[in-house]
Amino acid sequence: MPKRNPEQLEDKALAWLVRSTSGAMSDGQARQLADWLAESSAHREAFASVRQLWEGLGDLQERPLLRAASNPTKNPPPVFHQTLRKPRLIGWAAAASLLLATALLMANPDFWQVWHARYHTEVGELQTVALADGSTVHLNALTTLDPRFSGNQRRIRLFDGEAEFIVSKDKSRPFVVEVDDYEITALGTDFVVKKHGQGLAVTMLESAVKVSAPPSPNFTPRVVKAGQRWSAHPSAVVDINPRTAAAWRHHRLIFESEPLANVLGEINRYRNGHVFLANPALAGLKVSGVFNSDRLDVLLNVINKTLPVKSVALAGRYVMLY
Repeated sequence: MPKRNPEQLEDKALAWLVRSTSGAMSDGQARQLADWLAESSAHREAFASVRQLWEGLGDLQERPLLRAASNPTKNPPPVFHQTLRKPRLIGWAAAASLLLATALLMANPDFWQVWHARYHTEVGELQTVALADGSTVHLNALTTLDPRFSGNQRRIRLFDGEAEFIVSKDKSRPFVVEVDDYEITALGTDFVVKKHGQGLAVTMLESAVKVSAPPSPNFTPRVVKAGQRWSAHPSAVVDINPRTAAAWRHHRLIFESEPLANVLGEINRYRNGHVFLANPALAGLKVSGVFNSDRLDVLLNVINKTLPVKSVALAGRYVMLY
């Protein structure tokens, strides 16, 4: 049997881990995994190491493997030579811009607030902000938030994205994070709030927070304690591993039987271009593992090789899974 170097063994072990937690592993594949583990202690050690990484207890060595399609030939845009048509074109452009602005305002009433929010991060960008009260906020990629401090309160509006709040104690001024109609009031020092689309989750790393919804009298306020995560849709509290809850701050993405649709959403947070799922039936396939958010083509390669999924790369930046 040819010897594999440590990186090859890691890749193979990672592929087996993803396949074994995907929910699509056959009995025959399970026997193949058992045979592979029985072949040598090196295989078993590699698999144990990757499982440990999956639990968020180390670093994963990764190599970009995904093939990128060559750029298609682009036709140059047409050039207009008739100067008499320029005013009309300018008028159409202005009308189109006005129509777009109107559509944005109708679709998102907070458009102008988002536009003027103080802090924004781009795709793949992480940012740490020191607030005026001594608190610290770590912003994940594609996050928009706006602090609104006054003499008697500390409020932060999170419009979208994910942020970890390490709160400086000040009993005279409550620290409140506003997300949609919800208010998350700090009762301690360290928690993560994530909003993506209609989804909202609050993860408590230290002490506790109170989640309330003032406009909704039917909502019962919840206290979320350290080691717990509360999600809004559906409303539920589950236990989590605090050591892995903010792994994104260290450029790590940790998935534990995460649906493929959610995994792609995270990939798009960090990777330029877009990865989309052409077959909705694949959305529920499970993915587990620890991945480097700076080298996500490795994750795409693992998905492509271990799940019943095929991929097509378009112009290097866009990937379709089907």
